[in-house]
Amino acid sequence: MKNLQFLTFFINTIKAVCDNEELLRASIASASNDHRLGANEAPPAIISVFIGSQLTAVLDELKK
Repeated sequence: MKNLQFLTFFINTIKAVCDNEELLRASIASASNDHRLGANEAPPAIISVFIGSQLTAVLDELKK
């Protein structure tokens, strides 16, 4: 709770990714990019946010 400005930005960024996944997908999608990623890797149809163990611990602490 000492850095409320960071926590507010952090939470709002995650929420924005969740609420606007179609827009994010449309901004990175192209025929060549889908082929390149879809040929040997998973296609970028799934948008996720990896926050790491330290920030996960921060969110778990806030939840308590």
